[in-house]
Amino acid sequence: MKTVNKGILSSIDIVNYKPKYQIHFQKLNEQWINHYFKLEDNDVEVLMNPEKHIINQGGYILFAKKANHILGCIAMNYEGYGIFELNKMAVKTNYRNNGIGKMLIEACLEKARDKKAIKIILSTQKGLRNAIHIYESYGFRQMSYVNLKHSRSDVYMELSLK
Repeated sequence: MKTVNKGILSSIDIVNYKPKYQIHFQKLNEQWINHYFKLEDNDVEVLMNPEKHIINQGGYILFAKKANHILGCIAMNYEGYGIFELNKMAVKTNYRNNGIGKMLIEACLEKARDKKAIKIILSTQKGLRNAIHIYESYGFRQMSYVNLKHSRSDVYMELSLK
């Protein structure tokens, strides 16, 4: 899909989901979620069955890959009516803070625009200030919303693509 050159992280490819990557999607997200929060039943179901819950519903899962190593992942659920939800972003611990998360977000934005999406939404947690700052740098804005999917979420954000 896209190759980015960044110093020690040169030649990182952003690639689409393949069934053989499911275990990476699961492990990266379990590690990240359990570090900051608690894995919820919905997380387990989605992580174990991403094709059923994301891919087959019109969504996407992208991976940051260097050589044969998966370094990070991100998902976009299709919510209908031209709306995608950004979620399940995780980067291997020793590769964080090197721009991989930004590369994954940019690839999702590109994919959403290619699909003529009108809006991207996400939910996060106010304690994740760096994540919120990154999302805001891409134009996401905090909005009021009452029905967040996870008990750990307390911030809802939207990005209009119109």
